[in-house]
Amino acid sequence: MVLSSTPSSSTPSKALIDIKCSPPSKVKASPLLKATPPPKVYALLKTSPQTSSKMSPPQQVTPELKFALPPPTSPEKDCPPLTLPAAPDMPGMPSIEEAMRFHRLPRGPRCRICREPGHTFLKCPQNVMLYSKRRGEKRTFCKKLSLTSPKIERLEIFTSPIPNSGRIAGSEKLLGEAKEMCWKELDRLEALVDAPKISGFEKAWFEASGETELWFNFAGMRDNVVNAKFGVKDFDGDTFGHNNNVQVVLNKTKPMNLDEIVKVLLHECMHHNVTRVSERGHLNEDIDHLALALLGDPNECDNFRLGWLQCVFSKCKNPRCLKYDWD
Repeated sequence: MVLSSTPSSSTPSKALIDIKCSPPSKVKASPLLKATPPPKVYALLKTSPQTSSKMSPPQQVTPELKFALPPPTSPEKDCPPLTLPAAPDMPGMPSIEEAMRFHRLPRGPRCRICREPGHTFLKCPQNVMLYSKRRGEKRTFCKKLSLTSPKIERLEIFTSPIPNSGRIAGSEKLLGEAKEMCWKELDRLEALVDAPKISGFEKAWFEASGETELWFNFAGMRDNVVNAKFGVKDFDGDTFGHNNNVQVVLNKTKPMNLDEIVKVLLHECMHHNVTRVSERGHLNEDIDHLALALLGDPNECDNFRLGWLQCVFSKCKNPRCLKYDWD
């Protein structure tokens, strides 16, 4: 609006009267704004080859075009169905609908035991904990044991010779192969414990602990094997690995071959997973090491011969205790 320079008076000028009394100007609405299609249709129009990026008025519908067929480039007519192309070596490629159903699975944490999605460790078929009981009374004192007793089974993984070649520090490939071998061995040991007769594997733990009832937690053993990793914390130059009751960690700076990794992994996975039925729960580490020595672990066999594992009871009731005093 432009203000005129007419002299001020009580009666407004004609120009001002015309401006005030003139009807409001009409804004011409765009035809597209009047007939805006719904979002779905607009998406089809937007992807159509004939749709211009400029806002042009829609074509006027005449009686001749009212019942005409859709144009040859109509997306409703000419777009092929969305399917996955079949590869030459995969003739049975599924459709996109069948393939996309895997993406609709609930995303959650994987199982700690088998590392598969869709369930937790509570519902895992590998979550096995077996109860074993022997005849007799509980023993709370040490006694002489033999590493060559025919009643106790020595594991082949422990007794196999170690080659002097193929040592690599922190090899993830060797660790993966060792995990597969330990998993198969745990399956075999589980079948032995699950059998009605007490196996030589169970007898080693009964002889070392003196208990009459034990729990064999194979779920925890598998958990330790699957989640084992390399690390450098809390290691010295001679330590191969340790079990901190949460995870098995192998020394990343220590060169090891496949046989050594398998032995260390099987040794560490058994720690804290053979327990008492009573409230006391875990066995001490000396009892674990004594049982592993009876099972043929070479390092623990050396410790046994040195006298470090002759008595593993903190309150031994044997008047002639076999504990060796290094002082």
